[in-house]
Formats: sequence, C-alpha cells, structure tokens
Amino acid sequence: GFLSGFADYACAMALEAAMAHAAAGGLTFPQTGPSLQAGSGLFILGMGKLGAHELNYSSDIDLILLHDSAAPRCARPEKIQERLIRMTRQAVSLLEERTAEGYVFRVDLRLRPDPAATAPILSVAAAETYYSSLAQTWERAAFIKARVIAGDQTAGEAFLNHIQPFIWRRHLDFAAIADINAMKQQIHDHRGHEDLKAPGHNIK
Repeated sequence: GFLSGFADYACAMALEAAMAHAAAGGLTFPQTGPSLQAGSGLFILGMGKLGAHELNYSSDIDLILLHDSAAPRCARPEKIQERLIRMTRQAVSLLEERTAEGYVFRVDLRLRPDPAATAPILSVAAAETYYSSLAQTWERAAFIKARVIAGDQTAGEAFLNHIQPFIWRRHLDFAAIADINAMKQQIHDHRGHEDLKAPGHNIK
C-alpha cells in the first residue's frame, strides 16, 4: 500500500512538472485549483498492481494517460497533439530516467488502446470509442483494477464510470466466455499452476 501511494504521488509530481513546462510553451489548461491538474481534463490511470495497491519493489508501473478532447487549448490548435505527446514523454522521463541516484519507477504505457499505433496520450473520446467497440476481452478486464492516480480526478472518474458497462457486462455470450477461458489458460501456461507452494505462491 505505501509503495503504491508513493507511486501515485510521484506520478502526480511528474505530471505537474511536465504540465508546467507545456504551459510555458503555449498550452493552456483549464484550472480550478492551485494545481495545474485540477480541472484540466487530463488524468493518469494506474493499472495492474499499481491500480490494485499491490506494487512491490521490483514492479514497473502500468499507466494510461488520457485528456478531454476540449482541453487543453493552444494558440496553434494543430500543435496540441504534438505538445501533449512531448509533455507525456517528459513526465515519463522524470519517472524512469536513470541518474546518479537511480530512477523512480519503470513506466509501461502499453496497456493503452492499440499501443503500436497510438500516441502515448489519447483523448477520452477515442478511448471510449475503443473500449465500447474494438477492445478485446482482456483489455476490458484490465480495467477491473484501474483507478485515477493523478491529474483531474473528476474527469478520470467520469471516464471510468462511462466504460463500466463494457468492463462488467450484464450478459456474457459464448464468445466472451471462451475469451475468459483462454485468458486463464494463458496465465496457467505462463505462470504454472499444478503445484501450489505456500506461503508466497504467486497467484494471478
């Protein structure tokens, strides 16, 4: 729990610093409090062990960064996406860059929608479309542990509430059940399951 709380704080501080740098470069964030993050429409989701408050000292942190389509603003609208990407990379660099003192956390952004083809930060609208129509079962299941760890808490909670029907489906068809069985089999194949060894057996 403590390590996950520290990761939340570190992500919030890295995002605040990167947003301040982006604001100095021309991005304007809606702001409802002393922090640039409050009311900005921009947030970070913690996934996996971080989302479940289960980080250990060898864990990396799985993050998804999203922003409201209407925020932020820029005098040159065609530059918004480029600057958001630069801001995201700066925040990630602050967390995982190795210095003489080491690094804070290794960051994994690959749980975002279609990571091979998308930017490291996506609009909420694009993410909602993906999870409501294109996402695979395992991608939706990953959100069982998701929580807002930094940024605009209100916007982040609204997004998670919006996609709840696609995470916790009211009805499961045969294809969805087959997908769940396939996920479980992949976990067994990768982690092993015949011999339970307690205490400390890694159950996933």
